[in-house]
Amino acid sequence: MFRWLSRKVKFITHQKKEESTTDGQRRKQPESQKVSTRLNKNFTYMKAQFGENYDIIYRSFRVGKQIHYQAFLMAVDGMVEKTTINLNIIKPLMQVDLVDSGHDLMGYLKDSVISVIDIKEEEDMTRVVNQVVNGKVALFIEGEQKALLIGVQAWEMRGIEEPVTETVVRGPRDGFIENLQTNLSLVRRRIHHPHLRMEPMTIGTSTQTKVVVSYIKDIANEEIVKEVKRRLEEIQVDAILETGFIEEYIEDAPFSFFPTVSNTEKPDIVAARLLEGRVAIFVDGTPEVLTVPNLLISAFQIAEDYYSRPFYVSFIRIIRILAFLSSIILPGLYIASQNFHTELIPTPLLITMAEAREGVPFPLPFEVLFLNLMFEWLKESGVRMPRPIGQAVSIVGALILGESAVAAGLVGAPTVIVIAIVGITSFLVPALSDTISLLRLLFILIASVFGLYGIILLGIVIIAHLASLRSFGIPYSAPIFPITFKDWKDAMVRLPLWMLVSRPKVLRPANLIRQKWGGWVGGKDHREKK
Repeated sequence: MFRWLSRKVKFITHQKKEESTTDGQRRKQPESQKVSTRLNKNFTYMKAQFGENYDIIYRSFRVGKQIHYQAFLMAVDGMVEKTTINLNIIKPLMQVDLVDSGHDLMGYLKDSVISVIDIKEEEDMTRVVNQVVNGKVALFIEGEQKALLIGVQAWEMRGIEEPVTETVVRGPRDGFIENLQTNLSLVRRRIHHPHLRMEPMTIGTSTQTKVVVSYIKDIANEEIVKEVKRRLEEIQVDAILETGFIEEYIEDAPFSFFPTVSNTEKPDIVAARLLEGRVAIFVDGTPEVLTVPNLLISAFQIAEDYYSRPFYVSFIRIIRILAFLSSIILPGLYIASQNFHTELIPTPLLITMAEAREGVPFPLPFEVLFLNLMFEWLKESGVRMPRPIGQAVSIVGALILGESAVAAGLVGAPTVIVIAIVGITSFLVPALSDTISLLRLLFILIASVFGLYGIILLGIVIIAHLASLRSFGIPYSAPIFPITFKDWKDAMVRLPLWMLVSRPKVLRPANLIRQKWGGWVGGKDHREKK
């Protein structure tokens, strides 16, 4: 015990020393270098920063016909449009007449010569380097203490298509891709509102990943927006490669099985959540978009729920909730009823199940754990392998292995049926698939030791945990608890759209009213009376 405490104290002391050393190094860093009026000095600095890289383009040329200025530009090959550089930058600069250009050469070239929309002047060499690695062209001219940063980014990207994991029968089938500007435009196409904000920031000292925080100013709660920005700004890491990196840094309960940050690949879902008062986080290079705050009930709601009629939608939502509960509790109940509470099973069914398990050499908990593990293997192999092979593996595993195991007497047929039901129901709520797998394992283990009493005790612990969870200050389990009856109209069931007058109250939107009451117009007679 004392040895563990001494090691812990040494680790904390060493960590504090490293932090103080790092802070001292940051304070000792020199100020950023300015762009020099000497072209050779700027060229040497950029060469030192990028080294001998194959994909870095350097192009030296002269600006002007009569009066010549030596210049060079640089860019990253594969991230810029070369045709635009040739026709809109280099060619006009080489052919311009600079007799009456005046003393502000950079301003004249920017305003009257270079025909590109995205262009600005920059004096700091560090920012010039950062912009070049982000796909911009840097132009340096002899005698000028400024560089021009020209945006002609262009790179290969896949087309817009329906997300594989969020397919729908009715509704739009476009999905986000890996290009940030395209993703933002997909949301803009759906929300034509001048108060839709897209605020950029950069995270990652090495990757310099572009991140955009999106919200509707008159609808989203300002405190939530400020909290989202604060958490993003405090992320100090060298690389952000996907939204999963950001999700782990900003979530409220990092050790909880339940996700307090939602993600989706569908633009219509992001647009709907922005209109509810939530905040979206876009990350360049990934099709996943994060939305916060996240509620537990959101996992049982899909975009198609709002494109279909409310009666069937309400029925399907109840089915999803029952499937979630069955997927995590059913194996544990099966073990508890067989090993501890046989009096709960009708006698004919108990005899049939006992006959089915006759000759099985393994205890029931081990049997259930083994089949559950085999199901997880099949699911993971079906996802990771190529699609045609993955489907074949799933069919072979589900039919041949299961039937062979029963025929060989290694497992009982009732156990196979239970695991098959669990496997089917676990796919009905994909947003909680990871949570379902972990909770199911916990219920199996506790039911194997304590029976039904253990299941009830674990259920109480999970409910208490859900009641304590918060997502950016919003209760995660709302509107179930704390009870908010006003939001029940779009929770377990969905009322007709014309009855959804207000936005979810639990999200504390700045503008609660969505539409006026009495929006149904189908029964009104607008014909002229004779």
